Amino acid sequence: MLGLNIIPQPRSRFSIQRFNKKISGWASKPPNIPNITAIDSNSIMAIDTSLVAVAAVSGMAGALLTSVINAWSQHKQRKFDLIKHQRELIFKTAIEHWKENSKITAEHQGFIEPIDLSVVHIAVLSSAVFDEQLNADNIKKRLEENSKIIHASQEYYFSIKKFKVAKQ
Repeated sequence: MLGLNIIPQPRSRFSIQRFNKKISGWASKPPNIPNITAIDSNSIMAIDTSLVAVAAVSGMAGALLTSVINAWSQHKQRKFDLIKHQRELIFKTAIEHWKENSKITAEHQGFIEPIDLSVVHIAVLSSAVFDEQLNADNIKKRLEENSKIIHASQEYYFSIKKFKVAKQ
């Protein structure tokens, strides 16, 4: 039966008759297979060169686009890592600054500045230091602005909080 392993099961008598007629037709005539020796080998393997060029150009364009996207992503990641590193430095420096100031203040029986004011002070100062546009012309203006921010935060903090004098 021509190597058919699976024969579909028809659903009605009409389709059974049609199915049987189709199968008997297969057995009565040979399949339409062309004579292999009569086919020219050049016509079988002929590939249009424009298709090859399109495939090559599209592959190179895809690789270039992927490279550009990866380079942009790496640039953004480096920038994010730099900002994260700077923030960590700011907080660590502010905490160490506060610890040292607290020791000195405790020795001289003065007011201990709260830690959040120390963080604000270091963050504002470091924003000037890490600024890429900082130069000799605008440094004085930038430090004056930072000083105003620090004094405003101190005035606000001292107006809402009561501070304890350091113990002897």
